[in-house]
Amino acid sequence: MTPADIYDQIARIIAKFFNIPVEGISRESVANEIEGWDSLQHVYLIMEVEAAFSIRMPTQSVFGLRNVGDLCDLIEKTLS
Repeated sequence: MTPADIYDQIARIIAKFFNIPVEGISRESVANEIEGWDSLQHVYLIMEVEAAFSIRMPTQSVFGLRNVGDLCDLIEKTLS
């Protein structure tokens, strides 16, 4: 899976999860910019992402994410 494939899938997951247009999401997007993305929803989103990619990400790493790009990079690292 390429980095672009990972980003595309993450963007679709986030768009569906928060009911927003996928075009409104970029690698630089942060939780503060997306309505409803709080700490509890972050946990649910991560669970959704882990299920979609059939992975388990380290908890410490998940809470250190700064933006969507960091999430994509963590997934790529976890998959390799």
